[in-house]
Amino acid sequence: RTVLTELVAEKDLPKEETLKDLIVIGGSLIKINSKEARCHILYTDILIAGGRSEDALLYLQESFGQATADKSANARLAVLQLKRRNMLPAARSLSVLAEKGHGELGFLLNFLDAKQRQNLSQVAAQEGNALIKDHHYETALNYYSLAILTSNNNPRYLRQRAACLMHLKEYGQALKDVDKVIQKHESHGLRAQVEDHCSKGQILLSLAEAEAAVKQYIRALQLEPSLALCSITNGPGRKILAQTFHQIAQHYFEIPRYEEAWKTVDYGLIIDKNNNELKKLKTRIKREASGCSVH
Repeated sequence: RTVLTELVAEKDLPKEETLKDLIVIGGSLIKINSKEARCHILYTDILIAGGRSEDALLYLQESFGQATADKSANARLAVLQLKRRNMLPAARSLSVLAEKGHGELGFLLNFLDAKQRQNLSQVAAQEGNALIKDHHYETALNYYSLAILTSNNNPRYLRQRAACLMHLKEYGQALKDVDKVIQKHESHGLRAQVEDHCSKGQILLSLAEAEAAVKQYIRALQLEPSLALCSITNGPGRKILAQTFHQIAQHYFEIPRYEEAWKTVDYGLIIDKNNNELKKLKTRIKREASGCSVH
């Protein structure tokens, strides 16, 4: 199994002789342990690795039948379906392995070329989108996870999974996905960057981390105010967020950290220029910090 894993991972490695040896070893293991499912799975993998897809399919069906509850056997069938361009059934089977970040899935993806992986990720994401519209969030999550694994952390799919995780109230996991996206921001457009910071802000609010959330919204406003305000309007809403800004600005004022209080009030008033609490606090900061430069 270790040798096979290395061969599959190193796709350019000359492997004909080694594969012949593995077929002999695999056949011997089956003779010794014909009732062991894992021996039949290993032999199937050897055939797939050797480019003998049709032989692998026949062997798999002979060993497990046309329909099986064995997840590993179904996953191999999915790989072989992909090679025949039967994308949706394949995505369905592989999404089950993606459910808990199954290590076996990473191995199986090495059997696919770049185009097959791209097609699989697109189909998986489309299926996730369809499921989320019908509020099947847990099943959609598996498809998004598959899309992410097959696309090597494509930011679009990370964003979609983060939104799905928000529906499931798994805010910590959603935050990890958005952070991965933000780490690659140098290659993203301005609109995407603004929306990502707003998404992170909303997740942090759900985690009751208001101060950190405010910093994300300020960053979004610094990048492009009109885009940020549009995103804020869609959620959590300008009036509600302005109240959070007031809460954090009040906290800074009481510490006292006047410059941060002033900055937070200023951005809060960009969000809601009619917020009287922010206006009053701004007047208090001016009065209390008259001996300091705060703007």
